[in-house]
Amino acid sequence: MMADYTQSGIGPHKAPVNSAIEIHDSSLTSIAKRSDLLELRFHAYIHTSLGTPGVDAGTGWTQDVMLVFDGGTLEGSITEWPAVLYDGTLEIDGEASKNIIPIPLDRKGNIQLTLKPSFMDDPIVVRGNHVHLELQGAPIYVEKFSGSTMD
Repeated sequence: MMADYTQSGIGPHKAPVNSAIEIHDSSLTSIAKRSDLLELRFHAYIHTSLGTPGVDAGTGWTQDVMLVFDGGTLEGSITEWPAVLYDGTLEIDGEASKNIIPIPLDRKGNIQLTLKPSFMDDPIVVRGNHVHLELQGAPIYVEKFSGSTMD
């Protein structure tokens, strides 16, 4: 399901929108193992922009999201739910995305997601050979984002 971000004035009817989950403003709400699949559910903060999400001006939204890892393994454990995240990295075939998970996402390869909950010293690490992202429910508009400044 594609999200409808048209309330922002940045939507499919205006111009292509680039979107990404900002890990440090998101929460991990559950982890489930189903056969060879590992499903991670998030209440995600999503940046949308005509440029680079989280860098260029755009809008912020929240939406429930599921990341599904084929051949998924998990290192570490969560002791407090939901797990408010303060940092993370998605690495696919050696290409790292710090604090960002792109939308859409459907990739095969050597995949590793490292998440650092705010209440834990040690991260959890998820590995797999294929990952895809599913948006769930309707997005909820949160705010305009004026863009970040790089010093």
